[in-house]
Amino acid sequence: RPPRSTPKPSSAASDVYKRQIISILNKITANVLQVKLHLKENYFHDELRIYPIYCKINDPDERPEVSVYLNIYDKKNNDKLFAGWMLKTLPSVSSLEHPLYDIWIYDWT
Repeated sequence: RPPRSTPKPSSAASDVYKRQIISILNKITANVLQVKLHLKENYFHDELRIYPIYCKINDPDERPEVSVYLNIYDKKNNDKLFAGWMLKTLPSVSSLEHPLYDIWIYDWT
């Protein structure tokens, strides 16, 4: 049985879409921080470790959408809090459920 893997981006996508911009809302202070993430690099924010794996931007003939597959961990005990796709246009479909933070996709560069 072959190991399961995350889909590989096309060469064009991997050359162009290396950074995603996410927004992190602190629910207590109402501060929103916008952060540029690099694919397959950890980003640490307070008690969270955010690890983006893959970014997909729809083709021009499709409905505009930016999708990012990412994992979010509790930094203290390494528990996985979120694993899956986040969609820019539908943030409520797939979001992090956390008592202190809301995270959503803002854009890509």
